[in-house]
Amino acid sequence: MILFMFFFFSVYAQKDVELTQAGIEQTHKGNFSRAITLFDKALKINPKNIKAIYNKGFIRENQNRFEEAAELYSIIIDLEPKDIYYFRRGYCYFQSRQYQEALDDYNLMLKKYPDDNDLLMKRIRIYIQQKQWNKVLSDFDTYLEKDPDDFIIQANRAKLLINLKREKEAHTILEKLIQKYPDETIILNSWAFSLLKQGLADKALQNVNKALKIKPSYAAAYITRAQIFLELGEKEKACKDYTQAQKLGFPIDQLNKESIALLNANCKN
Repeated sequence: MILFMFFFFSVYAQKDVELTQAGIEQTHKGNFSRAITLFDKALKINPKNIKAIYNKGFIRENQNRFEEAAELYSIIIDLEPKDIYYFRRGYCYFQSRQYQEALDDYNLMLKKYPDDNDLLMKRIRIYIQQKQWNKVLSDFDTYLEKDPDDFIIQANRAKLLINLKREKEAHTILEKLIQKYPDETIILNSWAFSLLKQGLADKALQNVNKALKIKPSYAAAYITRAQIFLELGEKEKACKDYTQAQKLGFPIDQLNKESIALLNANCKN
């Protein structure tokens, strides 16, 4: 009798593994609804089936149901706190705008992997969303200590310096970058922004136009050009560019309050 019971429970326990594997196969086929059903059946048998929980979380993540995915990754972390689960949960927290929770996960990983610039960029994106500009600047500096030739980070850092009222420092950086990379759109845009802040709107316009000729879908350049057009008194053109930047997905809330107020005041619908 005892032997029979042991055999019964062994077969029953094995069933959750089979259901999980079947769910994974359905996931690969794109049959997400069927896969979720199979994972749920597996979890009813074994609530601690990490593979079933993870794959269910992966599906929810791919369905942009990030809060649900984060909750599932949290369950796994309680069972088995591996790095991959913190990475996945941090991403889902960020996508669901749970920025402090995402920051906690990325800070934990950065303690373990302090030289990982990809992780550092993830933290920078959170600080940008939180508008913690001094922390963004500090992380840019940390990034450049490890990769001093990254001109994209240098250009973004310079533009941030302008917003922090450190225009001269930014201009020096950008002047060197524009000489070295005259056709890089991010540098052209940042250089144009620097020229605008120095009152050189005509020269700024030339550079931002060059950037948009190279990359017509560059949303940030439309924002810069909108600000330049306002400075030149060409309100209609400014508003057209402001609208275009938003259509291209530029995150307007990342602009400083003065820029947003000026653009909105001149471009009310």
